[in-house]
Amino acid sequence: MGNEMLRGLLLSSAVFRAAVDAKELGGLDYQHLQAHSVATGRLASRIAKSPQDAQRAATAGLLHDLGMVVLALGFPERFSEISASLGRAGARFDQLERDHAGICHAAIGGYMLGLWGLPAEVVDAVALHHAPAECTSESGRLGVVGAVHVADALISERCPSPGTSPFFAAEIDASYLESIGATAQLDLWRAMAEQDATR
Repeated sequence: MGNEMLRGLLLSSAVFRAAVDAKELGGLDYQHLQAHSVATGRLASRIAKSPQDAQRAATAGLLHDLGMVVLALGFPERFSEISASLGRAGARFDQLERDHAGICHAAIGGYMLGLWGLPAEVVDAVALHHAPAECTSESGRLGVVGAVHVADALISERCPSPGTSPFFAAEIDASYLESIGATAQLDLWRAMAEQDATR
């Protein structure tokens, strides 16, 4: 399976265990988080273009929302404020994080994975999964960052869950896809997401 994937699975397991052990996560449903993360990792690995990118996309997809758990456990009052605003504002979680905390879960997760020594592609994919156009190392191509970005948005699109989906709402950056010449593949990727849903 590879050391990198094994490390990602162990980190994911530790994160989800911390979420399960916590009594209160500010409204964040850890079971939905886990299901969303696993589905994102699986789809991201299918979208990626090379075997190496596929493995790294699977790891990054599995860990892409790690920062949410860090915020919920480390800053419960701030996280609860953001959660309460979700219902009123109609904005995405990552947008409200910046307003309330000055940082988003993607940046927090990427920073932590960098400290833990995961590959730069995995770190970038986690840190930039809501802003793939900001990735300079994969300029002009669909790499790990793009695969995770698309997978996260498509999984969010196909798995709405009342009361929890606002945490995981994501939108595909259409201008980013156009800039890398991947717009035509979106229907295929959406079909792949639907195919995964029927498994």
